[in-house]
Amino acid sequence: MPSNRHCALDSALPRVVVAGGIDMDITISVDRHPLPGEELAGSDLRFLPGGKGANQAVAAARAGARVSMVGCVGRDPFGDRMVAFLQSEQVDTSHVERLDDVPTGVALVVVASDGENTIVYSAGASQGLALDRLPAMEPGDVLISQLEVPTAAILRVLGEGRRRGAVNVFNAAPRRRLEPGIIDLVDVLVVNEFELALAIGRGGIDPANRTEVAAAVGALSRPADQVVIVTLGAAGAVVFDRDRTVWIDAHPVAPVDTTGAGDAFVGALGAALCRGASLDDATAYANASAAMAVTRRGAGPSMPFRAEVESGIASNPAITVEPPTGGTTDPAVRSHDAR
Repeated sequence: MPSNRHCALDSALPRVVVAGGIDMDITISVDRHPLPGEELAGSDLRFLPGGKGANQAVAAARAGARVSMVGCVGRDPFGDRMVAFLQSEQVDTSHVERLDDVPTGVALVVVASDGENTIVYSAGASQGLALDRLPAMEPGDVLISQLEVPTAAILRVLGEGRRRGAVNVFNAAPRRRLEPGIIDLVDVLVVNEFELALAIGRGGIDPANRTEVAAAVGALSRPADQVVIVTLGAAGAVVFDRDRTVWIDAHPVAPVDTTGAGDAFVGALGAALCRGASLDDATAYANASAAMAVTRRGAGPSMPFRAEVESGIASNPAITVEPPTGGTTDPAVRSHDAR
């Protein structure tokens, strides 16, 4: 686990607000994933802080952002541990509610020897997210949310972010169908190839086939000025920004546990946008953060620090921004321009 190396926080910079799930990950390692009905012996049982919202908040905090977490936990030992963990990561938890009659969410994570995982989760208290828990937001703040909380709460949160002038970053995970109305409130949509395929009603998309990925994004019903970022694992990531398509090369690593990769990406993206990075540079930074996260066990504790990510980018020429033929990479695109 990386040592605690948080950056000094600049109160003048915009803030990242994360509204989403907080849970305890119960992980176990296996040589391979079991077949339906099969029982396998596992090892290395661990209880690790998790939940997509909490992971993204920690990723943003370790990337140097001021972060407020909005969510719910039970009044139980897992809830105590999650709040303490977030506070230790310099995440503001004053907007995390403790519920008396509902347990803290739990995810059961099985990690195979190749680093790939399967996850089954029970949202528990995360289903109690309410709009009245949101902190005050200002134009330029980044609001991050995802699909671990009820649709009604997502719509209210994104609507409030839009009303207050925040940049709404939405991660369509865990994989489930997007309800009508959500996508219209999103400034930056982040999906992987599986979530993208579900959004357009397809069985799958080849992440290595750029033509297929681009066609799938083109099939999305979405606002014309919405930014779409597709994370493609070993194939890198791609930004679709109005009439620009920018491909980000992968950062080659040997994965140990892929559980928190998407969350590392989203949290790091939000932090980079807050500090004024261009959309392309923010995505390249997020891509490197995700690559580093998969080299460690667990989700929340695996999120890398800013200095680690920047060092990895500087030492790895594979992380580059590749504009399309005839296109440009505009370094002037800022977080407040991403609508």
